[in-house]
Amino acid sequence: MNIILIGFKSCGKSSDGRALAEQLNLAFVDTDSLIEQRHAATKQEILTFREIFKQYGAPYFRDLEQQAIAQLGQLDNYVIAVGGGTFINHPVPLEVRQQATIVYLFVKPEILWQRIQTGGIPAFFKEENPQQEFERFFKERNPIYQQLANFTVEVSHCDITQAVEKIRQAIGQ
Repeated sequence: MNIILIGFKSCGKSSDGRALAEQLNLAFVDTDSLIEQRHAATKQEILTFREIFKQYGAPYFRDLEQQAIAQLGQLDNYVIAVGGGTFINHPVPLEVRQQATIVYLFVKPEILWQRIQTGGIPAFFKEENPQQEFERFFKERNPIYQQLANFTVEVSHCDITQAVEKIRQAIGQ
C-alpha cells in the first residue's frame, strides 16, 4: 500500500513525506524527481522540474508528468509526493488509486502565499499579478484536492513533526 500526498505548492508534501516515510519505514519518491530523471534520460541534460517547465513549456512538462504517474502504479510501500498540478492535469489511474491512501495536506491560503513568496513564484503563474494567479489556482484546486483525498489533514501551523503526527493519526498509523 502507498501513501500519496497531494496539495498546493509549498504545503509540505516533500518534507513531510520524507519524514513520514522514515517513520513508517517506507520508501519515498517525489514525482518532481521522476520528471527530472525522465527529462535527463530524454534530453541528456540535468535540469530542475522548474527549469524544465520554463525552458520546454507546459506540454512537454505534462507529458513527463504523465509518464511519472504511470510509474506510480508499479510502486508498493512508498510515500509519494506529487506535484501540485499532477492530479489536476491528469486523472488518477485506477491502479494507483486502488493501492494508495491519498492525503491532502491543506494549508490556509494566506500562509501558502507567504511560503510561495519565500520559496519562489512558480513558472506557471502570470508575472504581472502572481498573487491574483495564486488565488485563482487555490480556488480552482482546493475542491479538487478535497474530492480526490481519502483524508484531508490541515497543516497550516505545523512543523514537520506535528504534520507527520497528524497524517499518521488520519490514516490510522
